[in-house]
Amino acid sequence: MYRFQSFAEYRALLSLYNIGVEKVEGSNKGHRYQGLIYSALDDKGSRVGKPLKSSLLGKSTGIAHLDERMKQSVEALKGGKATASTKAAISGAMKTARTESHLREALHGKGIDLVLRRTDQGRIYGATFIDHKNDTVVNGSRLGKEFSANALNSRFADNSPREDLHAPHRKPSAAGHTVPKPDLGSVAQAAGGLLSILTPDTDGQNNQPMPRKRKKKKRRYGRQM
Repeated sequence: MYRFQSFAEYRALLSLYNIGVEKVEGSNKGHRYQGLIYSALDDKGSRVGKPLKSSLLGKSTGIAHLDERMKQSVEALKGGKATASTKAAISGAMKTARTESHLREALHGKGIDLVLRRTDQGRIYGATFIDHKNDTVVNGSRLGKEFSANALNSRFADNSPREDLHAPHRKPSAAGHTVPKPDLGSVAQAAGGLLSILTPDTDGQNNQPMPRKRKKKKRRYGRQM
């Protein structure tokens, strides 16, 4: 559905659904290889469970298909006409937004999500806007300097508390209603089903904690003082 021109934009899109993706490279018997691995993420962006190779999910999730998809998107988005409405909507939201929270709320009303990437010190080094109305994912720097990570970092440097990178707003549907973002429990359950392919069952052992036995109260006889 979505058009994106870089791997960073693809990662930003997947992060909305608590999914992470990484490139892997190496050599095997003198042959170089490249691939992708996917992971379920918690609300802090940390991996949950074991990563999955793209080959387990189908060719459409592999690196060859991804590269072809990005080439097609570059052609489709060339010239800026496809992102003109996105740029105008973001520009309008930024005119009145005083904090990062206010900007997110304003963008959400226009069907746009903002994904920020930060260093451990909290500095913004990446900004991606995801327009659900025209299915476009674009880094802020492509739209102009005023939408870049550096500009947003300067603008919201004093904004506190720091907001969670992986907690975007809900995506609006085509009918104008909102579709709830899958919660972590659903993602973990789905990932668990896939991970069962790689992880053997532990002989039917139940890892649930045993209920504690209630201690019987000693009964006292005779008159109590």
